[in-house]
Amino acid sequence: MRQTAPLTETANGTLNGSGDGAVFLGPGFGQVWNPASVTIAASGGIPTTGTPANPPTCSIMVGSNQSGAILVDATYQVTGAASSLISGQVLNPGQYVFAVFVNCIANAIITMTVNGTFTYSG
Repeated sequence: MRQTAPLTETANGTLNGSGDGAVFLGPGFGQVWNPASVTIAASGGIPTTGTPANPPTCSIMVGSNQSGAILVDATYQVTGAASSLISGQVLNPGQYVFAVFVNCIANAIITMTVNGTFTYSG
């Protein structure tokens, strides 16, 4: 019998020396995720490392790997933002939510939290 429970999962990481990096989360074996929102943040304040042509950004993506993932949302508010555009996505084992940061502060700590519900066999 499938059961439903609240979903709140957080991933943390550290950007590289260029201010780029990613974190990801996904369901475990036997789980199906129904995310409702994603929040992201990068430490260190408002980045001044970007240019008008290459501003600091965070992209929220869904897929089985980062290079083939589908863009769900993006923001210039890399120090803290939330998106509900992920609502309606269904993630099975082997699929992930990615937060990809570019042109941010070097070595900043990044965080992504996925909220919603998940189902599991119980």
